[in-house]
Amino acid sequence: MLSTLVISVAVMGAVGVGRGGPAFAEGEIATAPHLSREADTLVKATRTLMNATPPNYAEAIAKLKEADGLPTHSAFEQHLINEMLGFAYVRSNDYADAVKMLESGLNDGQLDEADVPKRIRALAQLYYQLQNYDKAIEFGTRAINGGYAGSELNTLVALVGQSYYLKGDWTGTQKFSDDLVNGEIKRGETPTKESLRLLYSACVKLHDEGCTRHALELLVQYYPKEMPLLEYLNSVRPLKSPSSH
Repeated sequence: MLSTLVISVAVMGAVGVGRGGPAFAEGEIATAPHLSREADTLVKATRTLMNATPPNYAEAIAKLKEADGLPTHSAFEQHLINEMLGFAYVRSNDYADAVKMLESGLNDGQLDEADVPKRIRALAQLYYQLQNYDKAIEFGTRAINGGYAGSELNTLVALVGQSYYLKGDWTGTQKFSDDLVNGEIKRGETPTKESLRLLYSACVKLHDEGCTRHALELLVQYYPKEMPLLEYLNSVRPLKSPSSH
């Protein structure tokens, strides 16, 4: 499973925060448009709590909930409150509440377009951590197909494939892995060992002898050191020859 550390850093990046940097800069809050006087007071108090040493995220969340409870909000004001809540929840390791705020921020029309790719990547990883594999697949696939994966492509590919597998969708696992492997081969790339092993596991679960044999042959072709694995597996679970079908 992806580590909590990796996911935390990814999500902090998704709300525009680098490791070690302040949660929200004072000047940024001071010049933020469309903040009511009441909300402005609470948001500034929240910033102080977040930037304290050590940060007090419990009180910061309480202040933000107070701001959220004000009678009316502009679209920007609501977005800012949700973004700050999302950050505070991540820092508190409360991923279940964090995804609600961060997904809302993605969909409210206020998120900077440049921040959309990293937000989608972060949500995929958060949902995986929460074992919500359907949502992990949704956002992971969205990142891959939308060209948002960037340097995290291998991580997201593994995340989507593992999500299919862990939810027990062997057909989905097989299709995703097969499409991935075939695409890599067509592009002249070497399929990853992980994707081939995942394909093999899905084929076994589906009792698909032809698929299983093909996956093992690809493993040995691209990773010759896997030959002992093929020989062992064939000894404990002999594959039928094509002529016996």
